Amino acid sequence: MCFTPIFNSYFFGMQAFLAGDNFDQIIERIRRTVPVSIVNSWKLWPAVTAFSFSFIPMEYRSVFSGVIAVGWQTYLSFLNRQAEAIEEAEMVRERTHVVQPIATRERPAKMEA
Repeated sequence: MCFTPIFNSYFFGMQAFLAGDNFDQIIERIRRTVPVSIVNSWKLWPAVTAFSFSFIPMEYRSVFSGVIAVGWQTYLSFLNRQAEAIEEAEMVRERTHVVQPIATRERPAKMEA
């Protein structure tokens, strides 16, 4: 639990870096994802550890934890993609500036004789 913020910051920061994001975007990705991942880590890993020490024979604990870790990494990848999609939507919203048309007054038709 002590190293979760460090590991998750590294994970999400490197995912953003390898995707070609700039420094500000990397910091934003970490800001969006790390708090959520820490809270969910606190929900998952104590229960996994307690279950493992209570019910899993010692020779299978590392295999059990490894299987759970694969699922955890899958969740982190999902969380990263979710944050990436939100960032992309915000960029599109910023680039798409809808210009409101100026209300035009209709002029009465001229009557010609």
